[in-house]
Amino acid sequence: MMMTKSIIVISAGRGEQMKKETTRFNQPTDRSVANSAELNAAISDANQLQSGLTLNIWIGKDLTLSEDIAPVNTAGTVTVAPVSGMNSVRLDGGGTYRGFVVISGTMNLNDMSICNMVTRGPAGGLGAGGGLFVASVADARLTGDDGKPVNPYHPAGEASAVTLRNVSFSGCQAYGGHGAVLPVLGGSGGPGCSFWDDKLGPPPPASTGVEGTGPWHAMTESSYGVVLGSGCFGMSGIGGAGGLGGSGGAIQWWQDGPAPDGVQGWPGGTGEGGGYGAAGGPGGGGGGGGGGGADLTADQWGSYDQQSGGAGGPGGAGGGCGVPGFGGGGDPASTVPSQQGQPGAAPTSSAVDGSFAGRGGTGGTGAPVGAGAGFGGAVFVMDSAGLTLMGSGEISGGQAVGGTADTPGPSGAGAGAGIFQQGSGALMVVPDQDATYTISDPLVDESGAVANGLVPPSSRGAGADGLLAGGGGVWSLEINGEGTLALTGPHAFAGVIRVNLGALDLSGYANAAANDLYLGAATSLVRRSAAGSKPLTFRDITVDQGGATLALNGYARITAASLSAPGGVTIAVDPDGFQPATPVTVLSTAQPMSPRPDVTVSPGYQVSVSSTDITVTKND
Repeated sequence: MMMTKSIIVISAGRGEQMKKETTRFNQPTDRSVANSAELNAAISDANQLQSGLTLNIWIGKDLTLSEDIAPVNTAGTVTVAPVSGMNSVRLDGGGTYRGFVVISGTMNLNDMSICNMVTRGPAGGLGAGGGLFVASVADARLTGDDGKPVNPYHPAGEASAVTLRNVSFSGCQAYGGHGAVLPVLGGSGGPGCSFWDDKLGPPPPASTGVEGTGPWHAMTESSYGVVLGSGCFGMSGIGGAGGLGGSGGAIQWWQDGPAPDGVQGWPGGTGEGGGYGAAGGPGGGGGGGGGGGADLTADQWGSYDQQSGGAGGPGGAGGGCGVPGFGGGGDPASTVPSQQGQPGAAPTSSAVDGSFAGRGGTGGTGAPVGAGAGFGGAVFVMDSAGLTLMGSGEISGGQAVGGTADTPGPSGAGAGAGIFQQGSGALMVVPDQDATYTISDPLVDESGAVANGLVPPSSRGAGADGLLAGGGGVWSLEINGEGTLALTGPHAFAGVIRVNLGALDLSGYANAAANDLYLGAATSLVRRSAAGSKPLTFRDITVDQGGATLALNGYARITAASLSAPGGVTIAVDPDGFQPATPVTVLSTAQPMSPRPDVTVSPGYQVSVSSTDITVTKND
């Protein structure tokens, strides 16, 4: 087997990087696996593929994982499927282990159920994609403090593209990282001047007190780090610097009067802003105040009266936390409060050593880091990455839960128990003829999450329409197969829905963000509502010149800003909810329909069309 070698650099997590020597296979062979260790070894081989080559990984039985599935980071194509003779295989994370992560390359997952996979974000960081995380990180925007890309993936320029055929997800979960009060302390205050014997010469100057030091606390990677091990990106920001401690007070020499107090400590720095889905970095602690000086008075015999010393200086205030990223814990319009330092106490008894003359003040505690967001219980897909659902399947039973934070730190947001779509892109669904792909858990994009109540960062506030200001954060949904896509339950995505082939069943569908809808020639929209259901609301509805079908029962109500259907509409009636001689307005528009569409209806019913309403009546 011919091989070549190359060196790539990948993120090792927590701000570190490591070099990995890889072997690029020229002639890959298939791999058969029977446990998670063998699966990960096969993925390691797949990560060594050259561009244009494919490695097939055949799974011989249902697998209960004993470790996280290794990330796919390849220049080639990887296909994972059951061995010949098995219709489907089950991969179960047992509520402990993470599913697939695709950093680069093309991946095909066929004929499997991905169950009970879990991802948990690090402290204050994003947790995303319990069952599948699809990355797209070869982007100059993902830079470190030096302006260079944090993660130079895509060794052959291959963006991530994932196709799922007959793949279901159930019980997969994403949890944001827990927030915490971290020990981000400032420097200690300097002591007061120590006792000085007059036989040694003149007394020391008043500036003898020692300043404390305030180190940076690097909580984790800076704003846009990617951690392969946790299958997420957008880590919490770096913590603020701790403040310097104050100088200690000088000794008072050969004179009566109070000794000077110590100097106040410096305030702590503000933490850096957090990356996507992450809390901001914690604030630095304030420096401790300096110790007070001693008060020494000589008498006529040359001995010293040891009088009370000065009080220690007050501690510096702690710094505030950084502004969180999208969905990270924290009020984006303000910082989390920090704790003020306290002054030092004066001594309760006399002391010769100035370092004990007055205790230095306590430094303020830096603001705690908030918790991270939990996005995409089953699937998280990054901006512009490719994701296609084919055949049949179901996404259900998932959870996306924001991390909780210690008081007073804020909790993170949770959104997209089914699929969370970051940035912008298009989700492709290609159901087979006579097959149905059902998405029961919420399908969410950023604008939809904002419309559903998520508070965006102050730099990306909500606009008048309730979506993200300035646009963006929107994914479209395209149906390109001859079967049916069924969306049930509450969803929150703002992009256009394009039904190019097949049928879209929205019988149990609700969306916090209204969509535009396009129905291609000979396609169908199905809405069979329960009694008392709210109307299904769209922005603009466009029907192709070839016409389309609305399959509706008597409880279905559709409202839209406008309808354009020059090729006409057919209403296929489900009799449930219709009563004889009782008109039911099944579709209404805010703007007059122009041109007024030709509408046909099932036998036994009549239809009337006004400028803004389509009404169906069951015959007596």
